[in-house]
Amino acid sequence: MVGSGFVMGAFIGFIGLGSMVGLDAGSLLSGNALGPLQGGDTPSERLIIQGSVIDIAKETQPSIVGIQTHQATGQGAPRSPRASGDTESVGSGVIIESDGYIMTNSHVVGEANSIIVTIADEKVPAEVIGKDPETDIAVIKVEKEGLPVARLGSTNDLEVGELAVAIGSPFGFQQSVTAGVISALNRNVTVETEADHPRTYTNLIQTDAAINPGNSGGALINRRGEVIGINTLIYSTNGVSQGIGFAIPVEEAASVAKRLVKSGDVAYSYIGIEGRTVVPAVGSMDEAIDQGATIIEVEPGGPAEKAGMRAGDVVVEFADMQVASMDDLVAAVRGSAIGRSVTARVLRDDRLETLSLLIGERPD
Repeated sequence: MVGSGFVMGAFIGFIGLGSMVGLDAGSLLSGNALGPLQGGDTPSERLIIQGSVIDIAKETQPSIVGIQTHQATGQGAPRSPRASGDTESVGSGVIIESDGYIMTNSHVVGEANSIIVTIADEKVPAEVIGKDPETDIAVIKVEKEGLPVARLGSTNDLEVGELAVAIGSPFGFQQSVTAGVISALNRNVTVETEADHPRTYTNLIQTDAAINPGNSGGALINRRGEVIGINTLIYSTNGVSQGIGFAIPVEEAASVAKRLVKSGDVAYSYIGIEGRTVVPAVGSMDEAIDQGATIIEVEPGGPAEKAGMRAGDVVVEFADMQVASMDDLVAAVRGSAIGRSVTARVLRDDRLETLSLLIGERPD
């Protein structure tokens, strides 16, 4: 698998809300689920003209749900969460199909024994269709028809400074609306999971719209009233919003959700290396190399070894993307389809080598 660098500062963590005692560290594109509405004086066109958070909220709120989960960790008869060590948490979700499919974060559903979804004022049980911890996307389903479906937009023309509206259930307050701007694009963020295994989330949207515990799985929305991201992480010194939140781009989220609905799992692109971001050593021969991803280990028989990669190589370009860090390499690999042939450029013995590599599927 691809290793990753560490991007840890104060607190970077998921934004599901734990039970009273603290925070948890812890067909699909049919109908109007994707793309702008067509026709004359549509809600989409009206929103573009007015740019009104009020109108965005009115149109989008009905398709954003609250999620409450319960995970039983004790034995024997059910007891209160506090007494048994059982946990309850809250999060948010986005309705993506009128017959009950809801997209949320993988860390929101976790290993829950029961899931209750709040749609408007109605509480409905839900089941997990599939989840993908690597991208932090999950799909759950309720047995209801005729649900309001969120319109999914695109991040292709998204610009820093644009209006961004977040809707979710911070601290359990259903369908709360906050507004800000798109602060940055294509952020790569690495967090420590509960298993102390670093996991890198790539190409995230950064926003200063207030995102708090319980917003996880909720929507980040553009000025047209379209979902452009699924809120998932915050950077904070105190565990609540300090104006630095991150959302998974809607294209990635919808693609993963579609595969989860179809098969319940997701295949991952893979090259078979471990590595880290270049750390120049002052006074050494490597001092001139100030960026890239250093290969620490190459898995025998993997795509990287077959392509001729070696431990000690510094990857500076992969699949036509510049690689300044290990996070960049992780993003480039994830963005390359399984079976695709790509070119990698590596520094080896003060020479630039070009290697041809076939993207593989990560073993279970």
